[in-house]
Amino acid sequence: MLPGRRIVLAGCGPLLLLVASKVLAAGGEIAAIADLASPAHWLITLPNVLRRPQLAMTGAGWAAAIGKSRVPVYFRHGVRAALGQDRIDSVEIGPVDRSGTPTAGHSILLEVDALAVGHGLVPGGEIPRLLRAEMSFDRLRGGWVPRVDAFGRTSLPGLYAVGDGAGIRGADPALVAGELAGLAAASDAGRISAATFNGETKKPLRQRASYWSFADAMADMMALRPAQVAGIPAPTVVCRCEDVTRLDIENAAAAGALDVNQMKHFTRCGMGPCQGRMCGDVAAELLAQSRKVQREAVGYWTGRPPLRPVPLTDLVGSFEYGDIPIPRPAPL
Repeated sequence: MLPGRRIVLAGCGPLLLLVASKVLAAGGEIAAIADLASPAHWLITLPNVLRRPQLAMTGAGWAAAIGKSRVPVYFRHGVRAALGQDRIDSVEIGPVDRSGTPTAGHSILLEVDALAVGHGLVPGGEIPRLLRAEMSFDRLRGGWVPRVDAFGRTSLPGLYAVGDGAGIRGADPALVAGELAGLAAASDAGRISAATFNGETKKPLRQRASYWSFADAMADMMALRPAQVAGIPAPTVVCRCEDVTRLDIENAAAAGALDVNQMKHFTRCGMGPCQGRMCGDVAAELLAQSRKVQREAVGYWTGRPPLRPVPLTDLVGSFEYGDIPIPRPAPL
C-alpha cells in the first residue's frame, strides 16, 4: 500500500533503498530521497557489503530501480520541516553534518502528499526486561540488549536471547544465533555431550563471524543520530498514544525525573497500547539530553505484560457467569 502518490523518503541506512524500490514498483512517485549518510560513508561499507554477494546484488537491484526512475538522492541531507494545514503538502530538506546536525546550505522545498522517515531499528528485548535479565546499552545494536555469551545465554539460567531480541544484526545472523542457542540449550540440559556440542558449534560460529562485519557496517549506517533527536521542536508529539510532547518530557526532567520510569510516571509517556515501542528510544534520548547525561544513565522502561496488545478475550477465554467461582461469605 502506498503512503501517498508523491513521496519524500528520509532517514538513514539500506532500508531507504528497499522502501524506495517498493514505492516505485507499486506505481508511486518519489520526489526525493534525503539520506543522512554521505557517499563516502557508503563507500566505506563497500568491502563488508561485498562479503555478502547475494545481499550486495539485492541492494544493487534496489539502487538500479532508483536510478532508472531518476529519483533525486540528496546525501548528507535531513528533513528541516514538514509543512501543511490539515495534511502534509510540502517537505523542506537541507544539508546536515555527520552527526545529523543541520548545517549552512541551500534548503530544498518539495511538494508532496506523504513523508516516510526511518532512523534504524530497535531491538525487541521485552522478555529479558520483563524477567529482569541483565541488560546493556549498545547504540550500534539499536539500544538496550540483554547481555549474552557467545551462545545466547543471558544472565538468567534457561533464558536465551537471539535475533532482534538480542540486538539488530539481520536475518542470517539471527538464524545462526538460533542454531547456537539451541545447541547451548541442549548442552545445558545434558541432552548432548560436550564433544558433540564443541563439534556442532564450529560451523555456525564460523558463519556468524563472516556475517557480523556486514551486519556491523549496516548497523553503523542505521544507528540513531542524537543530533536528529536534539532538533525535535518542543511542541512535537513524541508519544502518540498519550499525546506527550518533547516539552512535556523536558518539564518532567526539570521537575526531577531522573530515569525513564520516573518520566513515565510524570507524563504517562509509554503507557499507551504500544507500551513505548514506538516512542521509547526517542523519549529516553530526549530525557538524557535534557539531564545532560549519557543515555545509559536514564535506563529503560520496566517490562510489563502483556508484551503485545491482545484482545481481552484471548486473555480470559470463554466462560459463563455460572463458571465464576464465588467464595463463601465470611463468618459473622
